[in-house]
Amino acid sequence: MTLYSNLTLSEPGGPSASVFLPSGAAGGGIIEGGPSPLPTYYESSRFEWSSMIGSLRPRVSRDPDVSTISERLQHVLYGIDMWRVPHDPQWPESGVGLAAEFGCGDEGAACIPGRDWLEELPPGAREITNGVLGYEEADVDEPFLKIGVGKLRKGSCASCDPDDLGPGGYKFNNPYLFFKAPSWRIIESNDSSIIMESEEILDPSERKAQSKKTYGYRLRKSISISDGLKADATSLIVETTLTNLGSESFSTPWYSHHFFTCDGYPVGADEKGYAVDFDINPSPEGQPLYSDLNWATPLGQYADVTGDSAKKSVRVALNREVEEGIRMKIELPDDGETEGAFVLHGCGASVSASVPSTSIKGQIEMYAFNLYAERGTLSPEALFLISAKPGESVQWAQHITFAEDSGNFERRTRFKSTQKGFFSHSPSSGLMLGMGVLGGVLLSMKVLNNFLPSGFRQNDGYSQIE
Repeated sequence: MTLYSNLTLSEPGGPSASVFLPSGAAGGGIIEGGPSPLPTYYESSRFEWSSMIGSLRPRVSRDPDVSTISERLQHVLYGIDMWRVPHDPQWPESGVGLAAEFGCGDEGAACIPGRDWLEELPPGAREITNGVLGYEEADVDEPFLKIGVGKLRKGSCASCDPDDLGPGGYKFNNPYLFFKAPSWRIIESNDSSIIMESEEILDPSERKAQSKKTYGYRLRKSISISDGLKADATSLIVETTLTNLGSESFSTPWYSHHFFTCDGYPVGADEKGYAVDFDINPSPEGQPLYSDLNWATPLGQYADVTGDSAKKSVRVALNREVEEGIRMKIELPDDGETEGAFVLHGCGASVSASVPSTSIKGQIEMYAFNLYAERGTLSPEALFLISAKPGESVQWAQHITFAEDSGNFERRTRFKSTQKGFFSHSPSSGLMLGMGVLGGVLLSMKVLNNFLPSGFRQNDGYSQIE
């Protein structure tokens, strides 16, 4: 098996997670004198390079009479042995674990709101970018930015049409050539945490046409692992700070893909209990709980989907093993309340994810709530729309709790918009407000006012790379 450059975060007592380092990352004492000599796990053009976090081994049960950890096998969650194997670092889809993307997972440089989510946007709003900056102004072979990835060359993907230079020509799921290799640095690290940062700016001299518009961003990622607040639980905390270094405001969706499998078993494997509970009110009687995308295999062929009005949840429980080549994707309808919480189950383990209030109209709202599934992943996707004006920063935190599976889904606490400490937004040189830490996955965001124009999301926009 190929070894890739990584830092294993761990705490005494057993919990650990592998952070696969971006190419060229140096500093912080990881490797004295420069970057790792090992190959980089991900060097492609879709997912955020600092979000490659996988091979999570939660804390095992403690023996009730002693303080040491009992000697039994730990689970391996979000492993690297099930998704897009054999692994190719240049493949856009070859992320791992919590791989995150700025964008909506559709073709084109612009995103549009879901059919039931964000149907109307404020007057005068501009388009929502598909995680890219400066794409429309760039000519063929000129650079544009993909947030979290770096500076890419327009028209360089294999399926790109050189005659289609408009926004529809961007192919999110195809490999682009880099105009310039991205630069990452490790700010600090220790046994249980790491902080990384990258900064990318489009230089006007890199383009033929002169423009007064400038584009740039700074992305900082802080990752740490610790014992959870509850017994036999492990918490992984991932904080992201995005700063707009350009002259133009932007709004973009962001989501963590959650490439979830357990102990190397395929999704739907017999007696492994693959399931996900969505914190969302079931649709009223007589209306569908979800909708399959038209390119996807119907989810009902592989899973039982049930709604529980009392618990205000929708459960997807796999009832058969998913074969190679099967791809399923569903969208959940907006219930007017959900904040994107979910609980994943598999192999006797659970992963809890919850978010703070997303009900502040014009500032932060969910973009979509989806599920993607195939043999190598069961992926709940809660998408959020993030906005930043020039010079402003947006900060959010994922708090992910891994535990032994009780088999019961408890609705995550929904936080009121009046709670303090969950949202953070500031000028790039100013204050970053403290992030509240609560159980589960807390995704805390403060975004700005101007959303971009509406419509409906592509139902058939998935383009598999052959």
